[in-house]
Amino acid sequence: MGDPKEPARDPIASLLEFSADCEQTAEEAEQQLRAAGVDVDGFVTRLKERLAKQADEVRLGWLTAARARISKSRATAIPYNYKTMSRASLIVALKERQSSPAQAQAFFHKLDEVTDEDLRTLLMDLDDLDADDKDPT
Repeated sequence: MGDPKEPARDPIASLLEFSADCEQTAEEAEQQLRAAGVDVDGFVTRLKERLAKQADEVRLGWLTAARARISKSRATAIPYNYKTMSRASLIVALKERQSSPAQAQAFFHKLDEVTDEDLRTLLMDLDDLDADDKDPT
């Protein structure tokens, strides 16, 4: 038996590793597995699902990492004054930004429908755009 301290091996990975060492055709292997009572069709289905999931994880890995970095920077990027500002102060700050000759501006006609958090995010976005304008890179 295996060492109890050894982590459990993935049966699919073990089977694939074992099959790489065998010198038989796919048809011969399938016949032997079926004779041994293995659900070959179920195995192939699970293998295809696993490969598709793995491909998605690889394909979307950059997106997951980027989202994590963005949410982390957003959580720390809200300036202290935006966190503590009242709704009225946020609206005043936004209106001041709208009257400035900035390259990018945002206008809302119905500010009463915008949440406080959206106002904070909008002001942060405008700060980021202003910072990009000042940064020559």
